[in-house]
Amino acid sequence: MKPSIPMDTYLHNISLDLCVAFKYYYARNEMQIANELLTAYRNIRRQISKGIDGKRVGSRQAYEAMQP
Repeated sequence: MKPSIPMDTYLHNISLDLCVAFKYYYARNEMQIANELLTAYRNIRRQISKGIDGKRVGSRQAYEAMQP
């Protein structure tokens, strides 16, 4: 099924969901799951195109979402 929004926005939204899950498991000290989620987050963020400013779509929002 093709997403109804641009792929970069779709991937960005998935990365934000992964942030929530990562923080949940990290706070509960379940590091194996947290590390898997962090790896998935990085891989998805790397698939997002860079704009003319050299930054990926939603990079600031994704950064802030990963902060404690």
